[in-house]
Amino acid sequence: MKRKTHTFTVVTTFCLLLAVGVWIVLGDRKPNRPPCQPAMSISEPQIRKVWKAIGTFSKENNHRPDTLEILTGGGYLKPADLFDERRKETPALTTQPHRFAINPDVLYFPALRAEDPADMVLLCTVLLAEDGEKYHIIFNDGRYAALTSHELVMALNRTYEYIGSKVITAPATSQPER
Repeated sequence: MKRKTHTFTVVTTFCLLLAVGVWIVLGDRKPNRPPCQPAMSISEPQIRKVWKAIGTFSKENNHRPDTLEILTGGGYLKPADLFDERRKETPALTTQPHRFAINPDVLYFPALRAEDPADMVLLCTVLLAEDGEKYHIIFNDGRYAALTSHELVMALNRTYEYIGSKVITAPATSQPER
């Protein structure tokens, strides 16, 4: 059962990476929105807070959380920590399958393990808060960076290639039940 869940997590991460990469490349054009209506994005202090919560969870549970919702359910974060502070209301968690009604304003790659390379993207913002700003990134070793669209695409490509070649093909840690 654990292998099936890991495979699902890896496939989900792969799909998210692909979607974000395509969105960033195609979405690099000027958005058609009034200048007074910026896109929703979490701030630098928020993404650092998410990283800290992942670290605390990892120390207590000897592994990283499978989803960001686990952090809110366990009291490591408030749901509002995963969404742009300018939202009028924080989306609620649904009871089944215990997910937010909409995706958080931060992207998390749970397939990465603490022992994986430091330059892999663990967390990143998916939208720019304002034109001309950079994307907030937390690398696998906890370093923060502010990257341009091009730099983020390059970092996500490295992460995607690593996950595809090392994490997905990694042997199971336990033998399957017979």
